[in-house]
Amino acid sequence: EQREARQQTVYRDVPFASVYKMYHIPAKDDPAYFAIDMVSDILSSGEAAHLYQHMVKDKQVASSVRAFSWGAYDPGALSIDGTIAKGKTVEEYEAALQEVLDGMLTVQEDEVQRIKNSIESQYVMDRVTLLSKAMNLAMCDALGDIELANTSLANYLSLTREDLIAATKKYLRPDNCSTLYYLPSNGKSNA
Repeated sequence: EQREARQQTVYRDVPFASVYKMYHIPAKDDPAYFAIDMVSDILSSGEAAHLYQHMVKDKQVASSVRAFSWGAYDPGALSIDGTIAKGKTVEEYEAALQEVLDGMLTVQEDEVQRIKNSIESQYVMDRVTLLSKAMNLAMCDALGDIELANTSLANYLSLTREDLIAATKKYLRPDNCSTLYYLPSNGKSNA
């Protein structure tokens, strides 16, 4: 278990600064995985996503930002990465990101329902092709619970707003995060 924030800065010949944050999360066979996976969807799924709305559209501190979970057989990570907008600083980007994460502690029920609808739609679409069905069965079998192929949707749909808030508090903490700052070698942060 990670108990303190970790950071590394790398300078390269890149036009814009980027920030990569990785938060430890449980494996897919842990019930808490479904909650943190839904949190990543609220943060990053579509133009209504919190990261896009706050950091790209409103604050304009990022030209792009996304979140996604890396979960499989072993405990994984939730990644939040973004490219800092021209003329903005790492500090401005980090402050806006923290505002988004703090906002997840007051996530609204309609946002939770929007993501549930999206997950249910994707679940139905994934059951259309033979390849998608086979991949899902193989993943669930490898996890040791073939029934997950039939129960994972129910796991998502049973989650409450409070479950997502609890997952945010538990996993999206600064002391559970490793950050890579990928900055231009000229030392200027997108100026």
